[in-house]
Amino acid sequence: MIPNDDKAPLTIHDEALVAIDDQRLVTVDGAVMLIRQTFGIPIPKSRLQKDSANGVAPRPAVIYGRTYLYRPSEILTYAKTLVKPFPPEAA
Repeated sequence: MIPNDDKAPLTIHDEALVAIDDQRLVTVDGAVMLIRQTFGIPIPKSRLQKDSANGVAPRPAVIYGRTYLYRPSEILTYAKTLVKPFPPEAA
């Protein structure tokens, strides 16, 4: 992911067209890599796609053609739900 350093609105002849969102979007491949790098969970793309279709994972923020784009913060929140705490040792 590339950080968005320029948060100024896009302009043509000093007229603002659209404000740039302060958060980038990631594809399914990018979401899988983000989850693996952040939490170390070896999640496949199909798991994310199936969970999104079933309403468990977040819905795509944007659909561009056939490409689904997700917000990284929503993907990381979803990934936290996949991690279960280790059970305490039985005495």
